[in-house]
Amino acid sequence: MNSNTSFNTNFMRRKSDWLFILLVLALCSNFSCRPEPLPFSDSGVVVVKFVPVLNGETVAFNRGSTHNFEGQEITFDEFKFYISNIALEDENGELTDLSEIKLIDFESLQTSSFKVGNLPLGIFSKLQFDLGVPPEENVSAWDPELYGGEHPLNNEAMYFHDADTSGGSYKFIDLVGFVDEGGDPDIFTYGPGHNSIFQKKRTILNRMELTVESPSNIEIEIDMGLLLRNINPMEEPKIQQSNNKVLGRRLMQNLKSAFLGV
Repeated sequence: MNSNTSFNTNFMRRKSDWLFILLVLALCSNFSCRPEPLPFSDSGVVVVKFVPVLNGETVAFNRGSTHNFEGQEITFDEFKFYISNIALEDENGELTDLSEIKLIDFESLQTSSFKVGNLPLGIFSKLQFDLGVPPEENVSAWDPELYGGEHPLNNEAMYFHDADTSGGSYKFIDLVGFVDEGGDPDIFTYGPGHNSIFQKKRTILNRMELTVESPSNIEIEIDMGLLLRNINPMEEPKIQQSNNKVLGRRLMQNLKSAFLGV
């Protein structure tokens, strides 16, 4: 073999080798050699806060603020309610659970809001929850052994025995206030609870993006005027236990419509 033939053969072999290397690099850049995506990072945090208002003013409990309600002066002493099956919904309709149940209590800022971490990052469009204690959790007899510690249902003050049915129920809502038409204030106490007044799926439209930088806040106003719609605290001063399911259901339906996304 002469030198020209040897040179041409070596050149073609090198050219073929380089073409093979370039082909492998091209394949790597598009497929197998591409770096694997990072594992999905569950590091989002959301804070859900509830703010009761009346006539555009924030309500202070423990009779801390006086408001006008249908020609009467009204003050609020206590306000608590259960929400359950709490979840965020993303733009594809997928749900991310936040909590099975929470007791929202306006005794303090800490008990009227809640914080959940280790959530998937991304964009969410809705917050949804039910109102009341789910029937499967609404036991017919108080059992101090059933729930322990700081579990929302480990709260005997939010439970009552129903003499009419020889059973019992959690109070789904506990509202205490005073109305004054110019004389001594009259108290009203509303604490209904029964499986028949459980309210399914209240959805709050609140588009937000969960990122690692800072918590995402959802602030929800509760219109106390809507809560008391078609209920006169002077004439109907007591909705207690399950003895008046009509008014109890009305109050729970009012509560469902009183949430306003901010």
